[in-house]
Amino acid sequence: MKVFIFSFLIFLSTSFAQAHDHSETICSENFSDVCLHLGIHQKLNTTDAGSFLVHFLVDETQSTNIQNLTVALWMDMGGGHGHGSAPVKVTPKGPGKYLVTDAYFVMGGNWLVKVGFDYQGSHQEIAVPLVIE
Repeated sequence: MKVFIFSFLIFLSTSFAQAHDHSETICSENFSDVCLHLGIHQKLNTTDAGSFLVHFLVDETQSTNIQNLTVALWMDMGGGHGHGSAPVKVTPKGPGKYLVTDAYFVMGGNWLVKVGFDYQGSHQEIAVPLVIE
């Protein structure tokens, strides 16, 4: 019985973690206090439209300084070649949080989610790596 309960608890904690994964946190090269990660609440794949949350890890008062957000999906294929994806839809969801939908990762491999934005009068880009299976 103890083994069953222990196994069940591990299953629950693993399921929860997989359902609410985050990418690694990446900071701006010019503003070390502006960082972000992606909140991934569904498994991203090559067949379905994906969605994820861009979450800026800044003081809530500073999140209003983030403007003109863009998100692009990019796959570096080596040899100076790359492959983008169709434009995504970006919807503000609160201070420093943006829902990205219609994210099509058209093939498996190493992708970059390129988040562009203006901050304190300067255009910034943070590229977050993702592996799509």
